[in-house]
Amino acid sequence: MLVDGEQVGSTLSERVRGADFGWLLGAALLYYLGARFGMLVFALQPGNITLLWLASGVGLVMAMRFSWRALPWIGLASLAANFPELIAVRGADQSWPWLAGLVSALADGVAPCLAASLLHWRLPDGLRVARDIGPFGLYACLIPSALGALAISSSLAGSALIDWSQVPELLRALTVADSLGILLVYPLYQCWQDEARPRARELVWMLFGLLLGLLLLERAFAGTGGLIHFLPAMLVLLVFRLSAAQVLLVLLGLMVALLALAARALGPFTIASLGESRFMLMAFAFSTSFIVLCLALHRRQLLEADQAREHWRHEALLDGLTGLANRRAFMTVCADEVQRAQHNGRPLVLALLDLDHFKSVNDRFGHPAGDEVLRETARLLRGTDLAARIGGEEFALLLPGQTLGEASSALERIRESVELLRPELDGQTLSLTVSIGVAEVRADRVATPEALFKLADQRLYMAKQAGRNRVCSGA
Repeated sequence: MLVDGEQVGSTLSERVRGADFGWLLGAALLYYLGARFGMLVFALQPGNITLLWLASGVGLVMAMRFSWRALPWIGLASLAANFPELIAVRGADQSWPWLAGLVSALADGVAPCLAASLLHWRLPDGLRVARDIGPFGLYACLIPSALGALAISSSLAGSALIDWSQVPELLRALTVADSLGILLVYPLYQCWQDEARPRARELVWMLFGLLLGLLLLERAFAGTGGLIHFLPAMLVLLVFRLSAAQVLLVLLGLMVALLALAARALGPFTIASLGESRFMLMAFAFSTSFIVLCLALHRRQLLEADQAREHWRHEALLDGLTGLANRRAFMTVCADEVQRAQHNGRPLVLALLDLDHFKSVNDRFGHPAGDEVLRETARLLRGTDLAARIGGEEFALLLPGQTLGEASSALERIRESVELLRPELDGQTLSLTVSIGVAEVRADRVATPEALFKLADQRLYMAKQAGRNRVCSGA
């Protein structure tokens, strides 16, 4: 049965829309749960001020993925999360709260969408390196959170649910709570997407860090308040043991624990002014999270740079066609092995191999066929101690610890293996042979890599002159 192209496109579009709907629905549910969790666990009395709004981080993840299409989903989830409080306020015969509730839901939806737009403009590649933290903190956290907090606090005051004199303190608290939620959730989400899952050793360090941090928090809130200042130092140490995603996960757990404990009693953050106590607590959580995130991203940047440098160093020492070492790498290793052989008095053999009449393969069948012959030959040599491609059809082998006689036997087997390759090219079976010249580092004379190469090359020439397809060791 023939399927119309438009039908296929329509089906694919429907599947994509279905996947988007499922993702948005699940994320909106997570937003709702995060908001309810914040209200139940982090609400500090009096005033019911929430110290941490993890839902703002979930909202930014949604907005970064779906832009302004996420707004109604976030708004509905916010309205549903605030619904019990709205009902309670109306039941207490206070001012009608629904206008303030709708404004709050709209502000909760607009803020992450605005943050996502600013991030796409300011950091189009996302949060990648430590220098991105400043723009991220400003454009993703503070500006959208402050605008949303201003709308929410103004609507609450306008509905007579709070006094206008309370607006500055509420504005400050909401801005920091939303910013902290973004700082804890969104970088963790992005890093977790980019990194491999933790190994057993890393899981042990994560568990150790989490337990030690919880112990410090418990002691700090039990009366030894100064211990709270060891928490940032412990997290910095974890930065150098764990990946960015892993240390951010530990950070999230400890900040949740810190603010949950503080919601019951401010502990080491208690001072005469309740408003200043709240702000000192939230500023400590925000600055600690900011510093740890900055260090984690910086370390990841350094590790990626090291990995890239090692990759290119590795690539620079390999022959791109065969995957064997190239001439540069081989000469370095050869110099080390010659020095080691003379110092230890151990034998060392160098062999140079050259495919016979290889130019005719390229002429008759083309260079792609010639490249395949080189790759097949390289596969035969890969099991030896150190093999390299040092020229067009020329290979080299180092055989440490083998005498000339032992090496000659091994090289004879390689010669026979090449002769048995018999590759088929354009329907024709090709006969391959190889000529091999061998030289040995002897204990009774001083040798250099250059002299060893020169001797092996002379014996390779002798093998060619003697009719090819043979091993010439001069013995």
